[in-house]
Amino acid sequence: MYDNNTCACVKLSSPVNG
Repeated sequence: MYDNNTCACVKLSSPVNG
């Protein structure tokens, strides 16, 4: 359960996590 902001942050932090 991740908000759009969190999802974007995760993507930027770990592209592999996609």
